[in-house]
Amino acid sequence: MRVETDIFSGRVEIHLKGLKTTQQGMFQGKKRFFQIACQGKFKRAVDADALCMGQEFVKPGNAPPWVGEVVLKAASKVFSSSTHVNVQSRLPYFMNPVINVSCDKDAPHDMWAAKEDMRLFSSDTADKSGQPKRRRKWCDNPKNLEGLTLSPDHTYTFHIWQHLIDFSSYKLSVGGLVNIDLAAALSAQPLQLTCKDIKGGQYLFSCLVWHERLLYDDATAEAGATLASRFSSVGSGLAGMLGFGAKPAA
Repeated sequence: MRVETDIFSGRVEIHLKGLKTTQQGMFQGKKRFFQIACQGKFKRAVDADALCMGQEFVKPGNAPPWVGEVVLKAASKVFSSSTHVNVQSRLPYFMNPVINVSCDKDAPHDMWAAKEDMRLFSSDTADKSGQPKRRRKWCDNPKNLEGLTLSPDHTYTFHIWQHLIDFSSYKLSVGGLVNIDLAAALSAQPLQLTCKDIKGGQYLFSCLVWHERLLYDDATAEAGATLASRFSSVGSGLAGMLGFGAKPAA
């Protein structure tokens, strides 16, 4: 699809695993539930540490707010040292910086063929021989992104994926040890594929992902209430184990 927002002009291609329309071979040999390619130009400079991909939540889930905070902060430790979590915002969010693949001075090239090369973004992303080095570990240090911007002068290509949320079943799976029904846990709100400048409050793109299981019947609503109760009963122990010190409200 074409994307034209206040801060970005370009195109986005989204692939979800497990659907009838999923292209065969797109996920072959990969432990991913979605893959996104995005390419285009920014209309203004954007702070590198502020351009993030993740979830915003428009309404509370089926668990006390303090439990949600514990879960999101625990998840941030798994994802990245650069993860942003804000449960006090008007739209609470869980976001990870999106700095990857390539930036180019010249005309756009095929999105999926783009190779990881951020040397135009920062000379520190080159190795001793001047060749591009792996960007992920470098960007995982928040200090490396401080003061850097995404420039309107370049064409950027982003590849974004994750392996925890299965959109086809609407469930979260962590290493086969934790499996959560997100339809119940999130109180039937849609998941998002959202890329946003969290400092400027403007979107690169934002897509809501709906599932037929979000159309609640009484049995599903009851399951959500049961899930909330289970979250509350284990939340104190989880908070202590993770060192957050969270306690349920009186």
